[in-house]
Amino acid sequence: ADTAMHKVQLPDGSHVTLNAGSSLEYPRQFARTVLLTGGGLFNVTHNPSQPFLVTVDSVTIKVLGTTFNVNATDTSVKVSVIEGVVMMKHLDDSIIIRKDQSGLYDKRTLQLGLFETSYLDELEYGNHSFRFDNVTLLEVKKVLEKAYPVRIEFTNPSIGNCRIKTEFENASLNYMLVVISNTVGAELKRSGRTVYFTGDGCD
Repeated sequence: ADTAMHKVQLPDGSHVTLNAGSSLEYPRQFARTVLLTGGGLFNVTHNPSQPFLVTVDSVTIKVLGTTFNVNATDTSVKVSVIEGVVMMKHLDDSIIIRKDQSGLYDKRTLQLGLFETSYLDELEYGNHSFRFDNVTLLEVKKVLEKAYPVRIEFTNPSIGNCRIKTEFENASLNYMLVVISNTVGAELKRSGRTVYFTGDGCD
């Protein structure tokens, strides 16, 4: 089975991180319209004059420029918005999804629904692989903040001096944060999209 995630750079500058076993199709003459099978994290370049359209099963997702996650299963299609605004449409029914909200299309009832997103749970979909070889937590913070739209804070600045040596293979952000905090003996606290490390730190 295909367990690797794939990064796709689109001709308009948008990029997509596809979940394992997922695929993306688009014409050679790219017109900001793609066909998705499975799921992925989209980072769409802003272009007000040409909306970006994603078709997944019988659902269409329309955006101008934003970051959002799509996950399609046998029973549903879920769209979670991290930044910006997205329209989710099925036949004549549509909903507007804003930052920190998710839209869900239920294939059994053929209904669209809107609800608040549990932010860090959504990041479970964006698994990554990293190798940290005796690097400081300050460096780890920079790497993770670049890979995920999340902020990492050290309540004691000397925590950033702690070094770790570990490797993560296709791991979720939640898993990596727990392992890193345990490794350096720090306590982990979350508030929205900010993660706090609390502890004695290192010299």
